[in-house]
Amino acid sequence: MKYFLKKHSKEIKIFISLGISILFLTFLYRLYKLGILTNSDKLYDYIGAFTYLAPLIFIILKVLIGFVPFIPTTIFIVIGFALFGQKFGLFLNYITGLMTAVLNYTLTRIYGKRFLNLFLPKKSLKKYESATRQSTKRFKKVLFLTSAMPFAPDNALSMVAGFKKLKFEDYLKIMFVAKFIEIVIIIFLHHNYILFRQFLLFYF
Repeated sequence: MKYFLKKHSKEIKIFISLGISILFLTFLYRLYKLGILTNSDKLYDYIGAFTYLAPLIFIILKVLIGFVPFIPTTIFIVIGFALFGQKFGLFLNYITGLMTAVLNYTLTRIYGKRFLNLFLPKKSLKKYESATRQSTKRFKKVLFLTSAMPFAPDNALSMVAGFKKLKFEDYLKIMFVAKFIEIVIIIFLHHNYILFRQFLLFYF
């Protein structure tokens, strides 16, 4: 048995990774079809229904969503503040943002292009791969701006950062600052959107 496991360890790892990926994508697809990942009210109700476990469910969902580049995390940031308040909401959003960024980077470093192929279409992959051919200094700037701007494909670029073999220390420094800026911008925009909507309802 030990000989078999040792001989086929690579195939077993691939099989386990593939199985987990299928389960994970099936779970997300189910939530997506139910509208939970795209409708703020449904997402709010879904997470809030777990009461004391709501912070844990929020962390799990927000980290998992980080592996799906086409689903924006903006809605989760807004819901995080709505459910848990300013201080705890900021803490959860910031920590989960860093966790997702580190996982995307680390898994790409471990599995390389196989990991990228799981989550990025071929056309998108070619586009992002072209970014890795830039100078490290320029790539850092692009990574910072993409990670700090809401609605930008920061998760995809985080995966590519691991493929480029950007130093982990440099990558983490960028994420520490960029993720905080992203949250601040989203809350600022959301707050002003609410004020503008109230103004329209009051006067019109």
